[in-house]
Amino acid sequence: MLKKGIVILLILSMLAALLSACGSTSDPGTQADTETKSGEPGSKETDAMETDARPEAKFEVPDDLDYDSEFTILTCPGENPTTDFYWVQFGEYSINGDILNDAIYDRNKALEEYLGITLVLNTSGHLTNTTAYENAVTAGDKDGTCDLGVWIDRFALNVAQKGMVLPFSEMEKNYVDLSKPWWYQSVNETLSIDHKLFFAAGYFNLDLFGSMQMLLVNRNIVEDKQLEDPYDLVDSRAWTMDIMYSMMLEAATDVDGDDAMTEEDVWGAVKNGSMWNNNYISVSGEKFVAKDSQDIPYLNMEGNEHLLDILSMLVEDLTAPEVTMEINKAKIYNKGHVYENIVSMFADGHALFAGTSATYMGNIRNSEVDYGIVPFPPYEAIGKNEEYKSYNIVVIAHIVPTTCQDPVRTSAVLEAMAYFSYTGVVPQFVESVLQLRNVRDEKSGDIMRMLNRNMDIELGQAYWYDQIMAGTVSKIFGGGINTYASTLAENKSKIEQAIEASVKVFEELEG
Repeated sequence: MLKKGIVILLILSMLAALLSACGSTSDPGTQADTETKSGEPGSKETDAMETDARPEAKFEVPDDLDYDSEFTILTCPGENPTTDFYWVQFGEYSINGDILNDAIYDRNKALEEYLGITLVLNTSGHLTNTTAYENAVTAGDKDGTCDLGVWIDRFALNVAQKGMVLPFSEMEKNYVDLSKPWWYQSVNETLSIDHKLFFAAGYFNLDLFGSMQMLLVNRNIVEDKQLEDPYDLVDSRAWTMDIMYSMMLEAATDVDGDDAMTEEDVWGAVKNGSMWNNNYISVSGEKFVAKDSQDIPYLNMEGNEHLLDILSMLVEDLTAPEVTMEINKAKIYNKGHVYENIVSMFADGHALFAGTSATYMGNIRNSEVDYGIVPFPPYEAIGKNEEYKSYNIVVIAHIVPTTCQDPVRTSAVLEAMAYFSYTGVVPQFVESVLQLRNVRDEKSGDIMRMLNRNMDIELGQAYWYDQIMAGTVSKIFGGGINTYASTLAENKSKIEQAIEASVKVFEELEG
């Protein structure tokens, strides 16, 4: 094992990477070994893509801990090769020259050496099945198969409601400090119920950066059709759903003149249903599930005329089959993961817009299309001093099993995971992988920075996806806006029962 002095050098090298990526003029040698630049606790999220100097925040896990033990993370193989590293990032890595790979390797080594642990990855879990986690907890985890579980948010909530997850307050009693900039304050405020959490999002949640939603825009089509420049619309805060739809109408063209729109023609947009639809709701300031002043969630759909207006425009305009290609109908592009297929069709010049997330932008690197990046537009124009938001589909939850034998050790690991990711991995991820490699103009980079600091999630997606998103919202889109009232009435009781059951579990936790 490396000596702690060498670990400090690793930490300093991470800090140097952070300061370099952020364009800071500060001398890292003048800072304490365990300090870094950050946003003030409780303020807007620290933006790993920003260039301004930020106040200091101290990393307070002591450097004399030496647990001399294995720390096993039970996780899943991942959804697909593109996003697999979200799930297995604390596994076996070796230096290979890839910027992100090497940053993860350095982070893992620093984490191991700082705490005197050996990270062990168990990938026997399943993406949508928590049996492996439940078996480990039920068996008392005598074999040490799970010190930390990694599952999608809604599945993490399911096992929490079965009494198999330690409340996160146990971690906060020790080393975890959610006010620090390496934790996502706004995301965690959304995830909380009754001001309590079963898991929290930190900068080890590379999925939050990777699933950041945006629109690709074909600037060749903008020029050919003499459309308004989306960049100008964003700058003037005039970018709205209505304007986007008018541009889509202008762009949709039956190129081959066969009177049938196919994937070989030019579309207003190419999309995937759920990813496409939910963005507009979120960036317009609406929620399917909202929370009251006591941090208690409630169904926010009945009688919500603003939400109904947004949904109406989505159903009747932005998902209209004459201007929008649903990717599963584009037969020649159904070769890979759905989000990769969307970007591939856009990269071949067959759409003005494409909805995607940051992780999948690699599919467009070699395209001849002159493309840019813009936010998903809200229903109404925003204020001149406001910023556009981005929507995130999912939070990958890191949950502590109730069989945890040493909560103090686990809290130290979680805080160090978040901190070392903040200083060493995230700067490389957002700057080198997402931004510098995959955007072609400075304006797109500026927009990505704005979206990065204004990320939002929907509690109805994170916790009650089956009842709300799949069981209700998708049916409304499938049946038309005139089915809104009847579909909601049919499912309202089921949704409210699910919310109430979750609230009860949180309320019974110690504060």
